[in-house]
Formats: sequence, C-alpha cells, structure tokens
Amino acid sequence: MLNFFQRIIDAENLAKHGVFNPDEVIIVQESPQVSPESLVINTNGEDYELTSEKFAAAIKKLRNHYIFPEIYELPFIEYVDPKIKFRSISPVDVDLVSGPKEQQINFLPSEENYYDSETGHLFFFNNKIKCDEQLQNHFASGRKIAIKIDSDQNLVWLTTHEYDALSKWEECLSRFERKISLIDEIMKKADQIETENIRESGIFKHLPFDVVGAVKINLSGLSARSDGSGFKRNTVKHLLILENPMHEYSNADSIYRGSVLCSSQKGRHMGLGASYDFNYAAQSIEESGITCKSCISKLKTLLTKHMPQDASL
Repeated sequence: MLNFFQRIIDAENLAKHGVFNPDEVIIVQESPQVSPESLVINTNGEDYELTSEKFAAAIKKLRNHYIFPEIYELPFIEYVDPKIKFRSISPVDVDLVSGPKEQQINFLPSEENYYDSETGHLFFFNNKIKCDEQLQNHFASGRKIAIKIDSDQNLVWLTTHEYDALSKWEECLSRFERKISLIDEIMKKADQIETENIRESGIFKHLPFDVVGAVKINLSGLSARSDGSGFKRNTVKHLLILENPMHEYSNADSIYRGSVLCSSQKGRHMGLGASYDFNYAAQSIEESGITCKSCISKLKTLLTKHMPQDASL
C-alpha cells in the first residue's frame, strides 16, 4: 500500500517538476517562533505601534464581555523570506491577448506548450520564446519551469521548486496579514467597549441615540487667535447625532441622525469635518465641552425628558 501511494506522489512530482534530484527541493527556513513585543499596525491609513501589553489588555476587555477572539497574542511571520524573484524572458513573437490570464501559473513544457530542442524555442500559447543557455540546459535535463504573465504584461519564470518555496512564503504572508486584520478588528471592538463604558458613566447615557462632539471647520493653526488646539477661540462646538440604525429617532423632537442637534433640517452637517475633545463621561452639560447655545438648550430639554425624575443636570 505504501508503494502504491509513493508511486502516486512520484507521478505528481514528475508531472509538475519533471526530472529532478531531491537536493533541488528548496526548504523555506522557519523564523524564531516568538510573539513580538510590539507591531506596527495600519488602521484608517495611519500607522501606530501596538505593544503586547496593550493587546493583552484589549483581549481581557473583550473576554470580560464574553467575546472570544481568534487570536490572543501578537502574531509573527512563520518563515524567513527566501528572497526568490521571477526572471523575465523576451519572446520572439508576442501575442499575450490570446495567452493565459494575468498571474496564472503554467508548468512547462506540457502537451499544449512545448519546447523545441532543435531550435531552442519554447512555444507558450501563441508566444514563441527564444530560450537562453540557462533555460535550454534546464529543459534538456528534463526539468520544467513555472511561467506566467505578470502585472506589467511581461513573461516571467521560476524553476518549479523556486515557485513552491515562493508560494509557501506568500501563503505565510497571507496568514500574517489576516491576523493583522483580526488584530485591527479586536482593537476597534475594545475601543468601542471602552467608549460605551465611558458613555454609561455620564449624562449622555440617558439620550435615546449616540452623539459625538463636532465643530464647523474654522482652523487658525497656532496663531494668537487660536485656543491651542488649532481652532479659533470663537469656534462653536456642536453635538452631532450619529447615524445608528439600532436607535429610534423622534420626529416630534426634530431629532435627525447625521445632523447637529441644533439643526431642524435632516442631514444638515453644516460643513462639519473635525471633532473636538468631547467628554463622554461628563456629569453635567458644562463638563461636556459643548458651546453651541442652541445645542445646549435642546440637550437640556431632551435630558429633562429622558432622565429619571430623581436625576439632576
């Protein structure tokens, strides 16, 4: 039975690689199997350094809310980069339009795409390729190549064992990138939980919708008229109602998601494009940082309506 399966493996290797010696197989080296102390994560187009301690704290926060992520430590790249690059070749006659799809790997020679040892040409779909001495020797020994059309529309190739090693490396990178995406989701979820916890400690928990501080863009840099944050001192700070489909919005109170609280027009953003240091945990309106008098007035009305009778502003 063992010989039967070995014959199947040998036949598959011959079809893919052609004739080869076992020492031609490229072993991709494993990297040190240690979780790093920190990683640079890109989120929303910006890089930031995430330490293992901060990630562990985020995991603990999720577990405390009965959320169990797929990973519990910062990932590492499993293998060392084999530094394998495709080689380019120049066809004599080119017809890439009727050739294979871009990035599609083909193992040559094959029944459809053959090598002519008399002329030294490789026929690849409708492409006639003049092989250099390295390729001619490679084919003469019964070996095959992995060939494709790259994103720049060039014909490029590797030995089949180089291709296997490169594929293993690329699969490793793909797994690592997926873990990085999971980490980004974990951190965002932990931040969301933190924000919700903060909101639950202040007056804004009584509102039937989510809010955030926002200002109409009126930048001054760090001039004499600046408040030190880059905004002019007279910049009005509003309350923006977030678009949360989980919450009901009262037309009777003229509450529209995606609008500032002081607006009576649905979806009126008033050129808002920058948030300010809004205090979610504020125990009073004065502590919130809101300066728009209309927003404050309407907020008082809403809080009076929705807060418990024994609570105070």
